[in-house]
Amino acid sequence: DSICFLTWGNKRLSNISTCIFDVDGTLIDSTDLWRDAPSSYLDSIGLKSSLDLNEIYKESGYMGVCYSLEREFPERGGHRRINEEISRHLIPNYSSGEIREIEGATEFLEHLKADGIRCVLFSANYRYLIEPALKALNLLRFFPERFFPSEYDENKRNLSSYIDLGKKLGVLGEECVMFEDSLFSLKNAKAFGMRTIGISKNPAIRKELEPFSDLVVSSYKEV
Repeated sequence: DSICFLTWGNKRLSNISTCIFDVDGTLIDSTDLWRDAPSSYLDSIGLKSSLDLNEIYKESGYMGVCYSLEREFPERGGHRRINEEISRHLIPNYSSGEIREIEGATEFLEHLKADGIRCVLFSANYRYLIEPALKALNLLRFFPERFFPSEYDENKRNLSSYIDLGKKLGVLGEECVMFEDSLFSLKNAKAFGMRTIGISKNPAIRKELEPFSDLVVSSYKEV
């Protein structure tokens, strides 16, 4: 099976058998939730940071905030434990259905399903957050194959995680399209030979994604 993706007139991706999707910021609109989560988590345990966590998030991302909190609150057990505690703090948000899908996601996935395209999840987040969130939005049904690199000691920041995913799926990179909102993930997907579609509602981020994307869109309405 193959499919062509068309957008902006003459840009085309063809001969695709597998579409691989990140989740946070790619299928579900959870970016602002992760920006605010560290402060919300600290409030829940009676702590307050002296740092500008929003600025750190802007400059270094969510894990940059976790590293900063590790230095500020060493008694919390390190950045990995802080990340785990923040993630568990967000379980009600992910399971309630309050996080909405990226515009056009359901319609686009229905289109892929009708054309027999294999759809795969590949998320750096935890299964216990992602699966309830997608189930609440009726999106989990599109993804019988779901991969969470943290469960097998891998990291999407490493090219090896994409090579390993290809082996698990039994596909070559050029057969796949990776949908992502993260620059480092798009770099690795492209290095593995995948076609790539960057997605973000933020114009500045879309500009950053362009060098490693065959297409960059703000929603699935544009694909």
